Amino acid sequence: GKSLIKDFSFEAKRGEIIGITGPIASGKSAFAKLFFQTLPYEGSLVCFGKEVKAYTPEEIAGTFALMPHHNELSTASIKDNIALGEDKDVRPYLHEVAFDEDLESMKEKENTIVGNEGVKLSGGQQERLALARSLYHRKSLLILDDPFASVDPKTEQEILEHLRAECGDSLVLLISHRLTSFK
Repeated sequence: GKSLIKDFSFEAKRGEIIGITGPIASGKSAFAKLFFQTLPYEGSLVCFGKEVKAYTPEEIAGTFALMPHHNELSTASIKDNIALGEDKDVRPYLHEVAFDEDLESMKEKENTIVGNEGVKLSGGQQERLALARSLYHRKSLLILDDPFASVDPKTEQEILEHLRAECGDSLVLLISHRLTSFK
């Protein structure tokens, strides 16, 4: 029953990476949920020429992708956690998230089993696999909620460079309370 965000307005287009920042618990993740119709809103939220409230569930699934702040990995291989049953190569997406060196150190490469909820991986590796999954299943709007929380600054910069180069056909909303993500 309370308003989380007031007097908020911006315009963006495909090919842009828009940073959304603010203190912890300031409504950043709540804003992301608006696109998936899981929170109500007043006013207007238009995305790609259509009011978000008018999107059908099928249109939402085909247009918006969210990498949530807390990601889940299944007890399966790296490949299976990224591809989710599809069969295109996962390696380009692992490269986009700076996972090349990690992958080369693994005996089974992309067939390495990550363990229950990714327990065999570091927090940063888990986060990068979840990001690779989001990029693999890229949509017109890609919302990344704190994708660098467990990643060192050098790796963060490398991933951001890949995002700029590879996501030109998508609008990316990058949510983070870490100001280092934004120049």
